[in-house]
Amino acid sequence: VTGTNGKTTTSRMIHRMLLDSGRASGLACSDGVYIGDRLDCAGDLAGVPGHYRLLENPAIDCAVMETARGGIATMGIAYDRCAVAVCLNVTPDHLETHGIESLGQMARLKRTVLERALDGAVVNADDPLCLAMPAGLRAKNICLVSMQRSFGELCRSHAQCSHFALLERTDGEEWVVLYDRGTRMPVIQVARIPASCGGLARHNVSNALHAIAAAYLVGIEVAAMRASLSRFQMNFESNPGRLNFHDSGPVRFLVDYAHNPDGIAKLSEFVDRLQPAGRKLVAFSAAGYNPEAIITGNAHAAAGHFDAYVCYNFLTNCEKGYVEVPGMLARTLLENGVPPSRVFVEQGAPDALDTLCALARPGDLVVFLAGYSDRPRIWARIVSGDLPAIGVGDACGYADAARATVRH
Repeated sequence: VTGTNGKTTTSRMIHRMLLDSGRASGLACSDGVYIGDRLDCAGDLAGVPGHYRLLENPAIDCAVMETARGGIATMGIAYDRCAVAVCLNVTPDHLETHGIESLGQMARLKRTVLERALDGAVVNADDPLCLAMPAGLRAKNICLVSMQRSFGELCRSHAQCSHFALLERTDGEEWVVLYDRGTRMPVIQVARIPASCGGLARHNVSNALHAIAAAYLVGIEVAAMRASLSRFQMNFESNPGRLNFHDSGPVRFLVDYAHNPDGIAKLSEFVDRLQPAGRKLVAFSAAGYNPEAIITGNAHAAAGHFDAYVCYNFLTNCEKGYVEVPGMLARTLLENGVPPSRVFVEQGAPDALDTLCALARPGDLVVFLAGYSDRPRIWARIVSGDLPAIGVGDACGYADAARATVRH
């Protein structure tokens, strides 16, 4: 499973469906290597080291391998062949590293995963770079996934594709529907997929569509997929850092891993659809190794969607000397019309969480977009209640005037 965003959630969904259908499945992803439900080794293992560890384990009979760009660019791919390959999307992130200067080059790199598929290739028909990938692949079946286009439209324009995973409305309800050479198979109502948050999390609807397509091509029955996805939860225990909510205090916390422009745009759209009773506050950052256009793109994507913004530095940024990221984000927010009184800068995640709590009032939605290294500590503080008092700001709900200025 490759792509810019959604790889881990999609991989976990496929792994869950395989386990629930009776397979002895293993998973290698950016959170670690899992044998069944057991974590075998923690860490970002969505590349060759994790894949080798998984493939050498005699306890499994199938492997789900998240395959990240960095691993391909630096170490290659651990497998010559696979049954099914998935490409979710190609969006701006990790450019100008490892010789990858453009999205076109990134797409060619990710296509190398699809080239290894024998039984099926699953591609996002709503992403032009993905849609150009199927030509010349050796996979027996090509499945196009779309949240926007109809079966008839895709059939007419892509006659070489035998399978489709689409969204369709039936009796007022949105359904995931599979097509196998013209045979229509309704799979599940979107509202019955907890990861979709009632259909509001459109990026997870897309992830579920790709996971269903991949599961079908490896032989999982529709009824088994339906049962499995209806139980798949977006909690910290089963999918850390991906739409993890915590509701036990005066505010509602949401921790997520959105860290590039496309991810933050989709997360912001989701938060808009939630329509919380109170305000929406966010802490966010960007990977310092990206070019400035991608770093500032995170702020462009967030601007206008929240009532207060805390720009901070990922722990890995600090460790590698990328200390200018929060200032770049803050300046971009101001350039996009966010009032200075609503923009705050902190160097680290712990201070960013403290600032959010100082700004928050009961009923607010507090969103923390945590980096991989910061995530466990931030989540632990939230669930333990090891936080400053909520709502110590001024009458407008923001911190005192001395802090209501961007600190460079």
